Amino acid sequence: MIRWLQRQPNASRRLACPNCNSLVPVQEILQAPSATGVTLTLLACSDCHAAFFEGTAVGNYEQDPPGGDAALSFYLQQGADIGGIAMRLLALGRPAGSRYLEIGCGFGFGLDVARRALGWDVKGIDPSPFAAVGRKLLDLPIESGFFTPHHADNDTFDIVHASEFLEHVPNPLETLRALQTALRPNGVLLLTTPAAEMIRPETSEGLLVPLLSVGWHIVIQTAESLAMLLRRAGFENVRVVREGAQLIAHAGSGPRCQRPDRAVYRQWLAAAATTQPRGSDLGLGLRARLFRELAAHGDESAAAAVWSELNSAVEMRFGSRLEGWCEAATDGTKPLLAELAEREPLCLAGVLLLQAWRVAQLGEPAEAFFVAAHAAAGRLRHALRTIGSEDGDAEDFGFAAERELIICAAERGDPGIPDRIVAYAAKRGGGHGEALRRRCFVAFVNHGRLEEARELPCAITDIWKAADRMEIISHDDASVLFCGAALELQTPVQGRVEDAMTWLRTLRRCLLKAFQAGRTDQVSDLFWPAVDAEALGLRLRGREREATELITRTVRQTANIPGFPARQIA
Repeated sequence: MIRWLQRQPNASRRLACPNCNSLVPVQEILQAPSATGVTLTLLACSDCHAAFFEGTAVGNYEQDPPGGDAALSFYLQQGADIGGIAMRLLALGRPAGSRYLEIGCGFGFGLDVARRALGWDVKGIDPSPFAAVGRKLLDLPIESGFFTPHHADNDTFDIVHASEFLEHVPNPLETLRALQTALRPNGVLLLTTPAAEMIRPETSEGLLVPLLSVGWHIVIQTAESLAMLLRRAGFENVRVVREGAQLIAHAGSGPRCQRPDRAVYRQWLAAAATTQPRGSDLGLGLRARLFRELAAHGDESAAAAVWSELNSAVEMRFGSRLEGWCEAATDGTKPLLAELAEREPLCLAGVLLLQAWRVAQLGEPAEAFFVAAHAAAGRLRHALRTIGSEDGDAEDFGFAAERELIICAAERGDPGIPDRIVAYAAKRGGGHGEALRRRCFVAFVNHGRLEEARELPCAITDIWKAADRMEIISHDDASVLFCGAALELQTPVQGRVEDAMTWLRTLRRCLLKAFQAGRTDQVSDLFWPAVDAEALGLRLRGREREATELITRTVRQTANIPGFPARQIA
């Protein structure tokens, strides 16, 4: 429903930018309908480059959002970015007892992490029904209302957090000045807001629709415009970075951020989950996030325990265990969000996807889980669109599951894989396209489908250069480099054989370093095959003696390394 416009300054239209207050020509970016059906135009200031919707008023945040109770169910089960909030708070490195204010705190997950995991003295301000529910379920001090400069009259804070808040206000500069007065002398403002840099046709819907939030968002910042605005508001030490479709800003005179420990977040999830009924929206959401965290971290025993607990909760509420969605045939219907929330967990896609990866790592068939995860992501995204919403996580889960299904087909030797890869790329599959090409490339080489492998550009030279420079390599990159060399060794062109031998020498050196760093699986899989392939390259060039010497020398060099995979000299 988005209509992209010619992004050129319109000299005949000069408007006062709500962000920098300049009276300048504006650029027309796009038109899109709001939830009420009114079409709004997004403009860009030719001075500060922030984007803003023409004629958008402040939304009524005190009323139930579109979707009502089902929207809250989705938010609790999956929609809230608790992990991102937790990591940003942990990175601040502030001591227990710090005073923490969160503006637009929503349900209050950030407040609970700050209170339980960090020991801060917390306060939230938010007018929404979500905040009222969070105040009750999490027993949080959330004031129902809007932030005003008067909140700083008698109270100041070490940390002020404004998460996804600034884009909703019509006067960003005045708001930031008010936030600045709420900080103590050594205080820090942590602010997140959508990134206008991602407003472009190639951005996927799962990111673009929430970024725009037509009818709710007023001003959307670029990293440049936000940094400018923070300095104008009186902040020092301003730092703004973009992570995907989100800007993250730190401003103030406090200490620099540190590397957060994700284990603290997992501990908070585990503790918070014990306080909530297993089958409730909040109970399901906390356990689903904990399972995904543990599975991604590789904590198999803990993940298995949470999977069992989550399975029981889902069966109790929905009458089916999680595996049941892998076995059930879908009826093809596309339910509304309220209907979907009654039928299945709204966190289903992510849980099934992570379980699929767990199953695959255990050497068991995982394709049914990938199929079910892909279908669940599609149902959820359709249901969200019926209330004018979208979800980047659901989109990402769907793309990841589809990627794995194509890879499964490639590893089986199915025909038509190049066409499926092209169709996948046309869907703008997030950051999964490169991983798909690489893994299918490896599958093609392993199956001897060399012509199809040559059709897949995998930036092998870039992989080699990075590995040669850093002397480290990931397992996936090592597989691509090895298969690329194997492919070139089967091409009777001198330059390609020499390239292959160069790649293999680098791979051999990097894998030896990987073993010394404790990553023994890489050495077991690829080290000796890489040595044999390099020797083959020498033989193809008529250098038989050098090939024999290479193998003999490498066997002797590695014989005295404790635990190194043994190899006999033939």
